[in-house]
Amino acid sequence: MTNFFRIPMRWVLPIAVTSLLPFASAQTITYTNAGVYTNVAPAGVNKVTFKLWGAGGGGGFSFLQLVAGGGGAFSSVTLDARPGDTFVIVVGQRGAVSSASLGGAGSGNTQGGPPGFFGSYTNRGQGGQASSVFFMTNDLLVMKAVAGAGGGGAIGGSGGGGGQPGEIGPPAQGGQPGANGIGGNGGTPGGNYNPSAITTGISALNQAGGNGGSGVLASGGGGGGYGGGGGGSSDPGGHGDGGGGGGGSYGTIVTNGSGYHPGNTSDANYTGNAGQGGVGPSDGSDGLAVVLWIPANLPAPTLVNPALLGDGSFRFSFTNVNGAPFTALGTTNISDSSNWTSLGSATEVSIGQFQFTDTQATNFPQRFYQIRSP
Repeated sequence: MTNFFRIPMRWVLPIAVTSLLPFASAQTITYTNAGVYTNVAPAGVNKVTFKLWGAGGGGGFSFLQLVAGGGGAFSSVTLDARPGDTFVIVVGQRGAVSSASLGGAGSGNTQGGPPGFFGSYTNRGQGGQASSVFFMTNDLLVMKAVAGAGGGGAIGGSGGGGGQPGEIGPPAQGGQPGANGIGGNGGTPGGNYNPSAITTGISALNQAGGNGGSGVLASGGGGGGYGGGGGGSSDPGGHGDGGGGGGGSYGTIVTNGSGYHPGNTSDANYTGNAGQGGVGPSDGSDGLAVVLWIPANLPAPTLVNPALLGDGSFRFSFTNVNGAPFTALGTTNISDSSNWTSLGSATEVSIGQFQFTDTQATNFPQRFYQIRSP
């Protein structure tokens, strides 16, 4: 069934209705505390969206400058899901400051580097732990997405946000999507994530490579785990000890952290200060994971606020299930069913509120639109 909505000026907007049958209720589960959580797909769903934020790195301390831990990256993925499918979610643990616990203990070797000349861990931060999701099949855990954590700060430089390098040269490079980070002077590169997850099992998820570099005075910041955060750098010139690189990420959509800020904080499901790096001598924040179970039969979209913008673009909005994926299509000839062209994905601007803007609308004397959910 197709509903037609006539828009002033030149556009007609048909919204495709996938089904008018009774549909299962959408379910949203939010995890704000570090840990490992098992989720089983409920009855009535056929897709699931995971939104992940890696943990923030611990901050550092310097009399010369304010140093901070890096903010975690954001990663999301939408997967097919059948009732009974099992997914394992890891919410990353925050990096501590001046400690060997928390993020480092929970994610392998992402703690700050070994003590320097002063013989203590004082004033260096650990890298955080990544947040991740795995699909369980044949008793194996297969990684589907990971949001890298922020690197730890040090006495001489801040940690990199997820995917970003740490400060002070030679800096520890952050891991990029699909690639490991590179350690700074005295630090080691990050490890390869997916094979480790498959072989170590649920009890040892997020075991990371990427040690913190040995510092000149205290110690370098820890590399953000997982996915390839580089270790903290040691500045041989004596100008300070560098921060760790942020961890790499994997997913359909990835947004790196920036400074101590996590990626994609404008997302409709982001909450609190999840994934924020510690500012000054303070711990970072735990990561965040949001699970959005999407029913097989979505309700009909409801059109709201169609508008012709000042630059000639055409924008329309609609309401639907939180986290459901939607693609906008367009055509100039509604009678030709083979002539629909994909225009891009609709954006969820707030929970259950979607929006799409056609920036090419001014190029057509008339255009028809359709929304589909794969």
